[in-house]
Amino acid sequence: MSAYYPTPSHNTDVRFGKSIVLVAILLLIIPALLVRVPPLLDYPNHYVRLWLIAGGVNLPPLSQMYAFSWSGAWTNIAIDLIAWVLGGLVPVTVIGPLVLMLAITLRPLGIMMLGQSLFGTARWWHVLCFILAWNWALIAGFINFEISLGLALLSAALDVRLARHGAGVLVPLRIIAGATTLVAHPFGYLFYAALISGLALGPSFIALRSLQGLRQAFVRIVLACLPITVPAIILILFAPALPGGNTAHHAIVWQQPTISAHISILLTGIKTYRFSVDAIFGVLLASPIFLALILHRLRFHAGLLIITIVLTIGSLLMPQLFFGAAGVDTRLPCMVALCLGVAVLPDFGFSRRGAAVATALAMLVVAGRTAWIGHVWLARQSDFASLERVLKHIPAGASVLPMEHLPAAAQIRQAPIGRFLGGINPLFWHEPTLAIMDRHAFVPNLFTAAGEQPIRVLPPWNDISAAAGPIEPVNQLGNPDLLTAPYLGRWHECFDYILVVNADMPNAKGPLPQSPAIVPVADEGFARLYKITHDSQTKACH
Repeated sequence: MSAYYPTPSHNTDVRFGKSIVLVAILLLIIPALLVRVPPLLDYPNHYVRLWLIAGGVNLPPLSQMYAFSWSGAWTNIAIDLIAWVLGGLVPVTVIGPLVLMLAITLRPLGIMMLGQSLFGTARWWHVLCFILAWNWALIAGFINFEISLGLALLSAALDVRLARHGAGVLVPLRIIAGATTLVAHPFGYLFYAALISGLALGPSFIALRSLQGLRQAFVRIVLACLPITVPAIILILFAPALPGGNTAHHAIVWQQPTISAHISILLTGIKTYRFSVDAIFGVLLASPIFLALILHRLRFHAGLLIITIVLTIGSLLMPQLFFGAAGVDTRLPCMVALCLGVAVLPDFGFSRRGAAVATALAMLVVAGRTAWIGHVWLARQSDFASLERVLKHIPAGASVLPMEHLPAAAQIRQAPIGRFLGGINPLFWHEPTLAIMDRHAFVPNLFTAAGEQPIRVLPPWNDISAAAGPIEPVNQLGNPDLLTAPYLGRWHECFDYILVVNADMPNAKGPLPQSPAIVPVADEGFARLYKITHDSQTKACH
């Protein structure tokens, strides 16, 4: 099992204590402690589901709208399990920040732990890699996915540390770690398998230069990954529903076949709210690698470097949309950044003082990156305050139709920081779901996909709901040629209110249609509320 380890360096940087790691983690979690709900695309939807699982689903009238059951969800449920366990002990105001902090910190902590296991000690480089805590997937609110990647890294680090105990320890460990990552998220499970494969390939390219060496490496990979397949086989054979299995959207949408699009995808592991800022931190992260390469001071683990290359190639071949799951093309690039962080080690042979300075500078970069994120999160709290003021006008039991103002591309570029991701994707799509928690109202786009979430919509409400998906621009209301969400065609008979977000920006394709049935109630800038009036012919369907 010694094949896991790269050749030791005779001139290595000084070790540092656990206090440095603790300070780095504390820096990362500060933004999560400053706000109730951050501007992360899917997070408000997750937050409401956690509240329902923690006990909110039992409160009337929500108990007549939603139900909780594990029977349909066996994977992609890391945060749901946490809410289920802690629901009777702490409020969602603790559970929400907790799962968010896990999504932020587990990945950089995993890089440090695996890097320490491979190279003998944690370094300033591993502190610098803490800036990878902030990436596109986190801003998109892929909380389970991010937690699963961290679990994969930590499991791989434990694998290396227990390697000397042989198969009697490693086989059950890999079965348990595979099950844990698979329950958290399928892509985390895939990442764990990739890491174990990289470790099995070994630390040096020398053993892979012959046909016999490649055969031996292939056998090691097969033997290492066999235990990991056990949880997947159980899931496939016995799970009531698999993610995407019951979706009506089976279309596959591929990436744009352009160089700029591929480059953008490959940078997913470092991108956040503004690329010009991200580029600065990306250069700061990449510079030590290139400098060490030029100076012949770059240490690496060959197997993990090969896996990094394989994941990079795979990133260019992944579709954007697959079986109803969006953002599929962003998953592997996040793994690429993390895998590279543990595969290489710029080793400049610093003295004790030089290593201390490098660690301090790395910590300064991490603090700067985190401060930027915190600035954006605080800036967007005015939007959530606007939404909260509007929600006060909604009575319990009401049905709320969420809609948006979607500006033209040129206007999106002028939008307040944190409203859009990548200049395209609105980050406010799921904020109206807060009406479920704050006002005990019905909102149709709560995440309830079979095989992915343990919350279900009860009849007759399930007729006007969607298991996932965006909200629609206001111009689509009442236009049968533009209807995409299944519930829009029944807006007049089935909904009590229209809640419009991003209302302080113009909708590119026109305003909300004029109708005597739509009565303005409140305008708080970012959020705007309208009441839908009903008569004897348009009686509410629920």
